[in-house]
Parts: sequence; C-alpha cells; structure tokens
Amino acid sequence: MLTEQEKETFKFYFNLESKDETQVTENLLQILDTAKSLLPCSDFTNIKSSNASDANTIHNVFKFDSSFWKYNKTFKSKTVLDHSKFNTTNQNGIILDTLTFKSTKTTDSSSVWAGRATIIDLLEFESVPDFLDKFILNLTGLRLNYTDDKYSVDNIIDPFLHTKNESKYIEYIQSYKTLNFKNNTANDNDNSTLFIDDTGFLINVSLIYKLSPILALRKFNEYIFTSLPITGDDGIISIFLISLVSQDSNSGDNNAQNLVIGKYFSIEKLEINLISKKLIWKMITLSDSGGYLPKFIQNMAICKEISHDVPNFMEYLLKEII
Repeated sequence: MLTEQEKETFKFYFNLESKDETQVTENLLQILDTAKSLLPCSDFTNIKSSNASDANTIHNVFKFDSSFWKYNKTFKSKTVLDHSKFNTTNQNGIILDTLTFKSTKTTDSSSVWAGRATIIDLLEFESVPDFLDKFILNLTGLRLNYTDDKYSVDNIIDPFLHTKNESKYIEYIQSYKTLNFKNNTANDNDNSTLFIDDTGFLINVSLIYKLSPILALRKFNEYIFTSLPITGDDGIISIFLISLVSQDSNSGDNNAQNLVIGKYFSIEKLEINLISKKLIWKMITLSDSGGYLPKFIQNMAICKEISHDVPNFMEYLLKEII
C-alpha cells in the first residue's frame, strides 16, 4: 500500500485541488498502489527522495514556484517533417518548444528534480486522428479508437514498444532486455515480465547506457507502468508513464562487463485536449547515474539532456514509422 506521504506527494503532482482531476488522481493512486504491490523494494522509488520538501517540490511542477523551481531555458528544436509523408499543414517544418526546469534545492542524495514540458499543436497536422494514433502507439504501445471526437482503448499492441523505440532514438541506450518479476534476472519470455490489469500494464526491464566513451557502462533496472487513458471531467485525456527503480542487483547477469548501477525515477504525462487541439507532454525525473561522476555535473547537464527527448522521438516517428 502507498504510504500517506506517498499519496500526498502524488496528489500534489496530479493537482488534486483541481476539481475536474479529482477522479483522475484517485485512479492514479490506485495505479501506483498496484505497481508498488509488485515491487520487491521496500522503498517506493528506491532513491533518497521521499521527504516532505520533495512533496512540495512536486506540487510546484505546474505552479512554477520560484522558491522551488528555476527555469533553465526554453530549448527550441526545429523538427523538419516531410509534408508529403507526415501530412503537416506547415511545409517548412514544425518548431517544437520545450521548456525545461529544475529544483532549486537538492534531495538528501544531492540530486535535483528536473522537468520538461512540450506543447504540440495538433492543427499542424492534416489528420489529427492519424497523427495521434502513430504518436500514442509508438510512445506507449497502446492503440486508441477514435470515434465521435472521443478516444477509447482499442488494444494493447505491444507493452514493450516504448522501451524498444527508446533504444532506437535515444543515442545513449546501448541495449535493453526484459527481466523476470520474481528474481529480476533476464528472461526471453515476455509473459514473465508483464503484468496487466484494468488500469494499465507494468513491465520490468534493464537498460544499458553508454553516457560517454570514457565512462563505464551504466545499468538502469526499471519498472515502467503505462496507464490506460483516463478522461477527466474537463474532457482532457491523460496517459501516464511511470518509471520506478527496480532492484540494482547484477545477479543472473551474464554480461561480464563492469556495469555501474544507476537509478532512474520519472513520471510522464500526456494530455490530449481535443477542444483546443493541443497535445502536452510533461515529465519530471529524479536520477543518479552512479559511479564517480560528480552530482553537480549530473545536475548541470540534466535539463539539456531531457530537452532532446521530444524532438528525437518526433524525428524517429517520421523517419522510421511514417
């Protein structure tokens, strides 16, 4: 079960004080409860971040309180989308503006919270349903059914598609493999790495990162929960991807390489507003790449690194999928 502190933390993040999102928040708490019940770790994130100040920090992700957050900068990435293939209304390409920010205070482990927010104008695309279908499918593995200006889940096409695609458009990811829930060892049988219920699905994966030619490879074990779409009273459709820290053990790892254990925790939220025709992609993260890489260097670099996520995904979508 979630602790009261964990509940308050996530209520802050999902804006429980907003009346229209109350049910959405309660659903998310159930999702997190489901995810936590499957974790072998006693600590929810398995990273030193669960304290009262962090609850306030998460609360201010959307309020941008200057006492907790500071803007890094707005990264403008021009993603040139082929008009004939992507059916864009702008033949000169689409400019994606990603706002990044990070906490002004560090956690007990000297890490900083970092976040990004990108707004995609759906009117840039001639066929909104076609674009959203490809976008949502390749980011989440979900196929949505679009009828009468509403979306519902059609099918879970591939629960592992999010990670498979990440390994193709994030240059630092060298490889990934699925892990068994029971003992966190590698397993080729995807069924042993997957849990599905009526709120979404949870997978167990291990990712190998090559951050630099001069640094040792990093290993991140993660539980990744993808929620089924949730429609709020305001009509906004929300989908969440939650990455939790899995066990750090190298037990059962046949890779003889010297792997440094890293930790990664994030919450991503997609908001589809069919009235304003906007798609908003938000994310906050707390991570530690481990080893001897100084925290202040990690903290300095994090905003720039996460600013590449959205344009890289969009470019991958164009080149490989469309």
